[in-house]
Amino acid sequence: MFLKFGLVAALITSVFGVDVDQPSLIGNPAIFGGGTYPRAIKLSDGNLLGVYTAFSGGNNIITATQSTDQGSTWINHGTVTSGVGDIDNPFLLQLPTGRVICAFRNHSKTGKSYTFYRITICYSDDNGATWEFLSEPASGATNGIWEPFLRLSTSNNIQLYYSYENAGNDQDSLLRISTDGGVTWTSPATISGADVQARDGMLGVTTAPGGSSSDLIAIFESLDTVTTHLFTVMAVSSSDDGASWENRRTVYTPTGSLNNAGAPQIINVGGTLVVG
Repeated sequence: MFLKFGLVAALITSVFGVDVDQPSLIGNPAIFGGGTYPRAIKLSDGNLLGVYTAFSGGNNIITATQSTDQGSTWINHGTVTSGVGDIDNPFLLQLPTGRVICAFRNHSKTGKSYTFYRITICYSDDNGATWEFLSEPASGATNGIWEPFLRLSTSNNIQLYYSYENAGNDQDSLLRISTDGGVTWTSPATISGADVQARDGMLGVTTAPGGSSSDLIAIFESLDTVTTHLFTVMAVSSSDDGASWENRRTVYTPTGSLNNAGAPQIINVGGTLVVG
């Protein structure tokens, strides 16, 4: 789900209290791939690397795709992993060494019932052509874990954000950190949802404009499971590069009694925030 272009300026104004110009669409759509959860990054060599989940013969296939012309065309480039189960939600990050890592959910199912939950990390040392298993930062048989998001801290440590189900009506956003390139991970810290009963999820993080590189903003959807039972867009902030988070506030509440606003993402482009 993508928020309409007209909401982008409203969201930024709501979060930071500044007016921005309305964005406009430039160019024509390009075929990225056939599947779910497309994500892409710009590599250090200038090319773009993307991932998405394809489906074939009962398998979920985390597929890498590459563009050498700034996104105008895309060619499938490799397979991160494939298998039977709920394998989806891929997210990419390139490390300072040039290695690319991909985080994704990797859940086991019997029929429609989940039997085990995992966030798995694979790595590529050839810009996405071939992939190997690296680590499993989070796993468990009881509580669902979803929607990984990766970024580098100011000290080049890897931050892994993801959603964790405490119960069917309560989900938090968690953070784990790796200081060794994704091999080992810290215990989780909760960055949103600890003090409310709601389903926080689909989190994205970027640096806040006008501050230091340690000033972050996280944006996420939150399902009110107590009163409205609708999704709204929320935000929290960090002034210490993710070590602590505060100032939970509503960014956007959908109009009408049946509308929902979900799956937001945010990026700082040269000091201008773009939300979608």
